[in-house]
Amino acid sequence: MRRSQVPQANEVVNVFDDTLDSAEREDAARSRPWQVLIVDDEADVHRATAFALEGLLVQGHGLAFLHAYSEREARAILEGNEDIAVVLLDVVMEAEDSGLRLVRFVRDDLRRQAVRIVLHTGQPGYAPEMEVIRDYDINDYRTKSELTRSRLAVTVIAAIRSFEQIRAVESGRRNLEKVVTGAADLFARRGMANFRDAVLTHSCRLFGDGAEGFVCAPHHAEFDRERPAGLEVVAATGSFRRFLGHPLRAANLPLAMAALQETQAARSNCHGPGFATLYLRDTSNAFVVVFIRTGAAQATPDTRLIDLFCANASVAFENVRLFERLRTHAYTDQLTGLHNRTRFVSLVDERIVAGPDSWVVGIIDIDQFSEINDAFGHAYGDLLLKAVARRLGRSLRSDVVLARVAGDSFGLLGPQDAIDPEDLLGLFGTPHKSGPYLLQVSASIGLVRLSETHGSGLDAVKDASIGLDRAKGRRQGSYCYFTHAMEAETKERVKLALGLRRSLRTKRLQLFYQPQIELATGRVVGAEALLRWRNRDGTFVPPHKFIPVAESSGLIRPIGAWVLRTAARQLQAWCNRWSGEFRMAVNVSVDQFRMPGFSDSVRGVIEEFNVDPRRLELEITESIVLDEMEIVLSTLRQLKDLGVTIAIDDFGTGYSSLGYLQRLHVDRLKIDRSFVKGLGESGWTSGDRTEREFSGIPEMIVKLGHSLDLKVVAEGVETEAQARLLRSVGCEEAQGYLYCRPVAADDFERWVDRRGLSGSSGTG
Repeated sequence: MRRSQVPQANEVVNVFDDTLDSAEREDAARSRPWQVLIVDDEADVHRATAFALEGLLVQGHGLAFLHAYSEREARAILEGNEDIAVVLLDVVMEAEDSGLRLVRFVRDDLRRQAVRIVLHTGQPGYAPEMEVIRDYDINDYRTKSELTRSRLAVTVIAAIRSFEQIRAVESGRRNLEKVVTGAADLFARRGMANFRDAVLTHSCRLFGDGAEGFVCAPHHAEFDRERPAGLEVVAATGSFRRFLGHPLRAANLPLAMAALQETQAARSNCHGPGFATLYLRDTSNAFVVVFIRTGAAQATPDTRLIDLFCANASVAFENVRLFERLRTHAYTDQLTGLHNRTRFVSLVDERIVAGPDSWVVGIIDIDQFSEINDAFGHAYGDLLLKAVARRLGRSLRSDVVLARVAGDSFGLLGPQDAIDPEDLLGLFGTPHKSGPYLLQVSASIGLVRLSETHGSGLDAVKDASIGLDRAKGRRQGSYCYFTHAMEAETKERVKLALGLRRSLRTKRLQLFYQPQIELATGRVVGAEALLRWRNRDGTFVPPHKFIPVAESSGLIRPIGAWVLRTAARQLQAWCNRWSGEFRMAVNVSVDQFRMPGFSDSVRGVIEEFNVDPRRLELEITESIVLDEMEIVLSTLRQLKDLGVTIAIDDFGTGYSSLGYLQRLHVDRLKIDRSFVKGLGESGWTSGDRTEREFSGIPEMIVKLGHSLDLKVVAEGVETEAQARLLRSVGCEEAQGYLYCRPVAADDFERWVDRRGLSGSSGTG
């Protein structure tokens, strides 16, 4: 038989049973047939297979045959047709493994897992291994001699049924993937409008191509459950777009209106011919409803999948509402209802982008607010903040932005002519009502002109804060405009703090020592340890620059601990080197003195270096007594119990009081160098006034010390005349350039060795 007499490749042949009457045949012909691909290089097999399956109906549908006579032809047909249900495949064609290669192509390349493959061969010796049948999901294997008409029909019917079941599972999986993908996308949404659009998009996808619809939410209020019937179209697609933003009752959609009212009343999903409605709500019963027009020809997805989608969408809906509430909280101060710092900075950013012109940023800070909280409690502090916010809000122009940018600080943004710092400070001239109290408070203000700031809104707020710090440093209840010189100073302090921290770690801090001399004999009685900071280039950073930075940055505690240990180690070395009484004076900062367990740390240093505690003197300043007196006295008693001596440094420049001196039980007073400078100079004497008359303050300090049985040390002694005057008024000891500048330990040793501890009354 010539090849042309048999069905050609890719030719579709519909076969119906001759026993069917014409009406049945016509119905079967109109139904969508199952596609069966016959792959064999023998034309007789094609003809015999078609004949054997002639008239077969499976699930009410006939069969349509596609014919391929080689692996290449079969590949082409399979690539162009995704509806093939069954492949009847010869194992051996142009090559011994042509059939198996085609199986790999279907499963691995085309990834068609649903299509059923029935292998057959006329050569039993070429049967595939069991592993191949298992691994490649081959539905059946037969030799051609086994394929009787009935057996072939049974094989094809079973294969088609398996194909239909797998396709149903795949369809469910695809719909489930739509639900999962849609849920993931909805959970990523943060804005309500964006969420509604996404819900509509994924709902339409769930119902297939051509579906369109709209989303409704309660009218007027975002989630107004008091008016459940007043729905508004808030998202729409397709032909429904023209109703977007309008009340549903104004649209001529009776079917949709009725369906949505039923859904709303039942609080559940509904569906009918050609449409479906979805109901989404959160735990507070806020809701949105979705109407989908599916079209009569479209199949409705499994109701369980719809319910799953709505359950996930409802949780995402609640999340979006939560995020919107969080966004409101993120930009609003909950106490005063004003903008918070984050929103304020963003508004300053917007102003900078628009053009700063003559606009100003200001920071108003309530002075000593923490003391008000301590005295009256945080509740009354909150009431005060509200009162200040109300007074500022009533007094400022409408074009001025007011925000709460910190605990007791308010931010201002507006034209310069609308922000007058004098007027703002005047608002604090009358008391503010805080509960039953009328509280009189002052405020300090820092300002910056946006035209003079460089960078973002955050930079502008930072600059205004620098101005505020400068105002508070000058005088509370004042204001100060930011200048770039202030910024440079601030950067220098930060740079110093970073360098100081690094130098402490890399051991570039060192102690210098200045001798203390007994004025009556010239004997060296001790040394004061003085901190020095050497740069990499060998120069020194002046103490008056880095000590305040150390105190403000919190570095003074670790630095103070290092100074105490280093001085104690040096003291022990010198006590072993020189005989006779010799003490080491070490400065203690206020912050270091207040540190819990300070006396224990001193005890630890004494024990570590085995020093005589009587030879260790701690110098404290008068400002320490501004702390709680009982705590100060307790710490001093503990130190005295250790045996160390205590000196008050810079006496007369701080909080001097005879009352506190009587209670402190210290050993020495140190006259500040400011009272020594100028003693004995010619400019200090004129007419009948003598040198002695100009030694009044040092003499008074000496007499006060002696009356309390304290010794007195004078600092900053530079001339013999000063030493003579101090000696004449009874001052026991002195230190200064007259004797020796502060020097490193090695130089100090050489100075003492050359001069001797007993010394003389002159310079060394």
